[in-house]
Amino acid sequence: MSANDTPARGIVRKRFIAAAICPHCATQDTVYTYQRQGRPHRACTRCDLDEPLPTAIPPSTTSEPATRVNRAAQSRPNPAEPLRLRPQPQPAELGSP
Repeated sequence: MSANDTPARGIVRKRFIAAAICPHCATQDTVYTYQRQGRPHRACTRCDLDEPLPTAIPPSTTSEPATRVNRAAQSRPNPAEPLRLRPQPQPAELGSP
């Protein structure tokens, strides 16, 4: 890249998105992103898609389902107890030889 090929001179750096499918023409591997006036845009090489990307992610409208990882500690079940198939003899019951 020479001194004349800087982004200030109008050269746009395109970054193709691997395995992306264009929402307009449904072709794969034709969508790329670039910056225009400091804002990210996406475009397609096959159709006329050229739109700005959202700069902020909108908040989720659904809550995350409760799992054992994200549940509060007080609502977790008690730790597992060992399974005993037959009663263990107590030391007094063993008797000494």
